[in-house]
Amino acid sequence: MPGNKYILILCTFFIGCFPLHVLAEKDKDVALQEYSALCRKSISLPQAPQMCDTLADMARKANNNDVEIYAAAIKLECYYFKNDEQQIINQVEVVKKLCRAYQNYYYYYFVWGNRLITFYIKQNKINIALYEIKKMLQEAQADNYQPGIAECFRSFAVIYLSQSAFGLAMEYYQKEIDVYEKAGIDYLNLPVEYSTLAQCAIELNLPDKAAEAIEKGREHIRKNDPYQTFVIKKANLLLCLYRKDFAKAEEEYAAIEKLFKENTRLDNFTGDLYDTRLSYYKATGQRDKAMSLLHFLENEACYNCTAYLANSLKKQKADLYMENREYRLAAQEYRAYIEGKDTLNTKSLQNSVSEFNTILEVELLQKEKNILQMAVQKKQLYVTYLIIGFLVVLLVTGWIVCLRIYRLNSRLKKSESDLRVAKESAEQASKMKTEFIRNMSHEIRTPLNSIVGFSQVLNTHFSADEETREFANIISQNTFSLLRLVDDVLEISALDQNNTLVYDVSENINNACYQSMEQAAYSVPEGVQLEFTPTHPELIIKTNSVRVAQVLTKLLHNAAKFTKRGKITLNYKIEDKNIIYSVTDTGIGISEDKQEVVFERFVKVDSFTQGTGLGLPLCRIIANGLGGSLTLDKTYKDGCRFLLTLPFVPC
Repeated sequence: MPGNKYILILCTFFIGCFPLHVLAEKDKDVALQEYSALCRKSISLPQAPQMCDTLADMARKANNNDVEIYAAAIKLECYYFKNDEQQIINQVEVVKKLCRAYQNYYYYYFVWGNRLITFYIKQNKINIALYEIKKMLQEAQADNYQPGIAECFRSFAVIYLSQSAFGLAMEYYQKEIDVYEKAGIDYLNLPVEYSTLAQCAIELNLPDKAAEAIEKGREHIRKNDPYQTFVIKKANLLLCLYRKDFAKAEEEYAAIEKLFKENTRLDNFTGDLYDTRLSYYKATGQRDKAMSLLHFLENEACYNCTAYLANSLKKQKADLYMENREYRLAAQEYRAYIEGKDTLNTKSLQNSVSEFNTILEVELLQKEKNILQMAVQKKQLYVTYLIIGFLVVLLVTGWIVCLRIYRLNSRLKKSESDLRVAKESAEQASKMKTEFIRNMSHEIRTPLNSIVGFSQVLNTHFSADEETREFANIISQNTFSLLRLVDDVLEISALDQNNTLVYDVSENINNACYQSMEQAAYSVPEGVQLEFTPTHPELIIKTNSVRVAQVLTKLLHNAAKFTKRGKITLNYKIEDKNIIYSVTDTGIGISEDKQEVVFERFVKVDSFTQGTGLGLPLCRIIANGLGGSLTLDKTYKDGCRFLLTLPFVPC
């Protein structure tokens, strides 16, 4: 059902919220049990962390390890629902340390997966989440702890769910459930997992699979657990709406509303309730109620906690306006949604690169630390051997010295082998980064192409409405800009991996120039002349016209962007066994202090001009890969002149 994915994504951020209370309920100390319940009820209060510290002191005095872990976990809950990243990281380490000390593997992996990794996913820090999952899976396999492995599968499922990959999400949820059921583990949150599995099946148009999951989840609901009851009823409500069984859906909806009114333990899940209401209103045609609820949710903390969820409201509002035929309002909301999505996609792509680089830097620093430690050890070993060798020369015979030297050489060879393995590992990590960026670019291209198509439909359908066509053109222009950004990032990533380009194709020297002039012509403003006169009309050379045209086109686009009058000229000359292409404009020029900075990545001379700061760095990388260079002519003062110098290889 359209829009249900927002409910599903929001739900994943709260999965696994209730099993912690079981620790306290098992305790026979009435005072500890009562104070534990009080801490749980006060989780949203400012004094909750101090109350948890008091509970931990009481547990230590009573020598009760389970309640001490419970107190630390509840304190983590306080920070988790406030999205306090640093406190979450610190408190997760506290809980993990306690669990290791007391051999409590269940909550060790619970806080790692359900809290830390889920938090990173909620903040769209996918790379860091994947890095944590990798570490968690390695520890779980080393511990041979099946619930820990299952928790890794759940974390993978949540990541796929956040990317709307419902098929893969359903596959990993099923793997998680299979681990628990095959191992005969009584997992507390099975109803929640079955509920999410059912909702994925609904998104994939598999109602029978969804119904089967709901029935299995209902069998595992624990007594007096309102949250588990709620998630199963919610999944059944969505299934009824999918099957258009509105009578049954109305019964389930009324039961959910009653459940929330009667159970204060569900107060932390009002965001999930709001999304359930919204889905019900939209499916039953109650558009006014749905619109009122959307206006209300714009100010709700559960939606403002992430920019993605906040932006999704704009899309849902626009859809409702379209259904009500309020096209002007719909266009405004679609425009706001697309602008927000463009911003999120750009930020997400930049964050992905930054996060991946951070992870690589951490691993490289660790390797450098190991290398330094090895160097210190070798130095100490060397000094030791010198002393031993001197004593051996005095006390024993020369053959012992030879034996020591032989052993030293063996260790040095082993060290060289370890360094070689470390280098190969770093290169593999770099390849993984490139592959990840390529996959992310593909995932971004698909919705962008849909947006372009939709904007063209709007342009055609509302051809008589000038304002609507203007909005559609804005959508297309911004979408193409984002596509160029994706292409530039992918191109730079590929060239970083392999910067050696072919330069041996026989072709007319003017072909690349004509191609770039044709591609750049549409971007030249009115009143600006675009000129090119071939110096050698029939000269055949060894070249790479595709890459040369790519650089020249970007330089011409760049000139057109900053030239409002005058002309833009493309020329070339052959000098000292080099071909020197020049792109000259009469635009605003670049100040002397920024003439070299513009070739750095993500640097823009004018922050108010459209662009991402990747064009010129990409051009320089391509020029270097072709065995040439790209520079700025500092002697030209009437605008800008870029010089592309490449080897001249005549046929």
